[in-house]
Amino acid sequence: MQLQTVVEIERAPFCIGYSDNIISIGSCFADNIGNYLKECLFNIIPNPVGVMYNPVSVLNTLKMVCSATQFTTDNLVFSNGLYHSMQHHGSLSHHSAEECIKRINYISLDTNRHWQECNLLLITFGTAWIYRDKSSGKVVANCHKLPADNFTREMLSADEIANMWIEWLHKVEADKPNIKVIFTVSPIRHWKDGAHGNQLSKSTLLIAIDKIIRNTKNCDYFPAYEIVMDELRDYRFYGEDMLHPSNQAVAYIREKFCRHYMDEASLNLMQRAEKHAKSMAHRALHPESEEWQRFIAKRERCKEELIKEIKRVRNEG
Repeated sequence: MQLQTVVEIERAPFCIGYSDNIISIGSCFADNIGNYLKECLFNIIPNPVGVMYNPVSVLNTLKMVCSATQFTTDNLVFSNGLYHSMQHHGSLSHHSAEECIKRINYISLDTNRHWQECNLLLITFGTAWIYRDKSSGKVVANCHKLPADNFTREMLSADEIANMWIEWLHKVEADKPNIKVIFTVSPIRHWKDGAHGNQLSKSTLLIAIDKIIRNTKNCDYFPAYEIVMDELRDYRFYGEDMLHPSNQAVAYIREKFCRHYMDEASLNLMQRAEKHAKSMAHRALHPESEEWQRFIAKRERCKEELIKEIKRVRNEG
């Protein structure tokens, strides 16, 4: 007896491995999978400027990364005791304008260095709704709790999203012909838009991604949204807010993602890396004991062997 409608996923057009140089940008899936891969010692920068939700801000972030854009204090706004950039997440805000800019510019340069060797992008769109700053006319990545009157809110069309991404990807392909891109749509529902508004937004993103993939090379779609909506169609797979997937659901999607895109050798290495990460989280009740010292020594040997194997794979790749 089958008790689920399983989302069938077509064979992946490419694999992900430890030889890849990866950047993940976007909504929570890009954050979750990106940080998980980093924990498993993949060469990845997850969401360098924080979580992003709309396709314009995700693309603007990539453009800033490509050009190593440097900001000045003139690019900041001051609100609620902090300096903010409207193009960056609140985690980069600071009570000192100079420190805020220092953080932003360091990340820009660091991510640009990674971009030089990057051959894989993980992109997650969360919503087709955008907020536009009335004073500048620019789409913002984060409103930073500024007054709603400062912004106009509008929904992008599927063609608007697709066309801007197709144009940018064609330029990237000319410089990086082997670049691979995986698109996803966040399964988190934006309930403030209402049930119908949320569906319109998600549908717009899905149509846009379909057009992008049909008009570019080496782009693929992973159905994280559909897996939650169909395979995990039960509120036990949601958090207390009934909008965000539970930890169990996140782990389920993550496992499907890895098994879809990775070969057995990469999966085996990843499992060893995950086991090592869990061992690093252990805290000693009696750190002076011989048992704990033996555990530490074994953990270090395993880490050295794992890093050596990953380096070998990267060099061969």
